[in-house]
Amino acid sequence: MFTKVQAIFDSAPWDVVGLFGLHAAVFLYGLLNRRNHMLSLIFSLYFSQIIFEHFHVIRPFIQSESASMLEVFYFQTALYLVMIALFATIIYKKAFGDGGTRLRFWKILLLVAAIGGLATSSFLRLIDIDKLYQISPLVEKIFTGENQILLWLLLPILAMLTLIRKA
Repeated sequence: MFTKVQAIFDSAPWDVVGLFGLHAAVFLYGLLNRRNHMLSLIFSLYFSQIIFEHFHVIRPFIQSESASMLEVFYFQTALYLVMIALFATIIYKKAFGDGGTRLRFWKILLLVAAIGGLATSSFLRLIDIDKLYQISPLVEKIFTGENQILLWLLLPILAMLTLIRKA
């Protein structure tokens, strides 16, 4: 199974296709849901990033000598996505309760850029993907530089401020 997936990643610019898929998924999520769902997704990305990066109890589960680098990569990816989904559900249920209002199209686009950029930047930084695959220079320049990480950390906060004011 891993060889089939490896063949996909070795062909074509998979990182650009993956980014397009991520942004499309977030865009559909934004169209189908309301403001509070999007805000809970942003908060869950921040919480997942902090816990994934600083909570050292999960390190032994991630770094195993018997597992290959590809298996560790898949486990890290799955764990990160589960954490995001879990936090998004908890935050939505406990903090927001109702669905909020529908968003205008331009606000959905702003949130898609902010959420997708934050997710991509934190994913590329937290998970050592460069040990397995060659990332395109464009993706590296946009998402992994020192200033770019700060930009993608601040952009969702600015997007949330536009949503809190008025939907």
